[in-house]
Amino acid sequence: MTSILVVDVGWAQVFRLASDLAAAGLRVFVVGGDTGKAWLLPAGVTALPGRIDPLDAPGMIATIGQARERCGADWVLALAEPVLAACWRYLPGWIDRLLPAVAAAHRPLFGHKQRMLEYVAAHGVPVPRGVWLVRGDDAEIEAAGGQLGWPLVVKVPNGYAGHGVVIASRLPEATQAVRSLWSDDPARRPTLQAWLPGATRLVGGLFENGRAVHLIGAERTACGGPPTGPALRLRTEAQPRLLDAGRRCFEALAYTGIACADFVDDADGCPRLVDVNPRPWGSIGVARSAGVDLIGAWARRLQGDDVALPPEARPGIDWVKIPDYLWPETTSGLDFLSRLFEPVVWRSWSRHRAADFLIEIKLAQYLLRQRLREPRADRGRAAAGPPPPPC
Repeated sequence: MTSILVVDVGWAQVFRLASDLAAAGLRVFVVGGDTGKAWLLPAGVTALPGRIDPLDAPGMIATIGQARERCGADWVLALAEPVLAACWRYLPGWIDRLLPAVAAAHRPLFGHKQRMLEYVAAHGVPVPRGVWLVRGDDAEIEAAGGQLGWPLVVKVPNGYAGHGVVIASRLPEATQAVRSLWSDDPARRPTLQAWLPGATRLVGGLFENGRAVHLIGAERTACGGPPTGPALRLRTEAQPRLLDAGRRCFEALAYTGIACADFVDDADGCPRLVDVNPRPWGSIGVARSAGVDLIGAWARRLQGDDVALPPEARPGIDWVKIPDYLWPETTSGLDFLSRLFEPVVWRSWSRHRAADFLIEIKLAQYLLRQRLREPRADRGRAAAGPPPPPC
């Protein structure tokens, strides 16, 4: 039986992902996950001891290697960019078993958003205009604002889940953001990007050497924390321009596996690429709700089976990310309950497997308890985007 080691750094959906992989026939091991927040592990999933600390790259690589030796996994799946970056930097002996299997020539692109945008733009993908910062002083930022227009977006090259991204409407805000994100390393300095006024969308799918086995498009209708936060509510759509841009993006990267690209519409309604996530994305549950088992199909391909997927996902499917969507914007329990009884929430629970449903119930309880205990002084910080709780 093909086996896979899932490396978890606190992603709330890790055990549902593991459950889908196991249901498709893989033997699944998880290292780094906080199983104390779950009542029941899905069948076919084993939790291994080991602490995954993204701030300690050498220790993290050693922990993953020890876990792989213990379970003998055929594949190692990284669910966060810091894990991928560490693996690509240290090149452990099992690097050829790492998923996603990104070509060495393309790995630097995933560590620098502006380089990624410039690369895919050369392959016909629409992207927003951007400016590299050299000095980061007021004069340079003001000149960039005149070129790109206000507001503008300040972003670090390797941020994720909305972290390291600031929308600045005026020069003082942009200057403050640049200073707070500045680095002495030129490769890690923030860049400036034209702000796009339209809807935020995503294109996710399963790819084979750049060929789209299946694509799914969706519009983000609610997000967590600031406007740049992760998607909490999506509505599927089959917009040709969006799907074509997503297809071109992954063709340019010759990507294999599951991935997602984020787009924002410009003033003319053209979707422009702003980020690429080389992994199963946090809101991938929308694919199942739209009738496409991306995780299952991917797992079967890892086992050597050529599985066909339906030609397209059902458009117009309204879906929310459980339990993250239930996290209220204030500490009031009434806000939590009002969301809990929304019809879209009941449609989005993982009711197809008991273990997944129990995990979501436990997580919802955990999130509510944390919010109710949160001091008043911390409310603003929480509303700006708390870190995801462990599963």
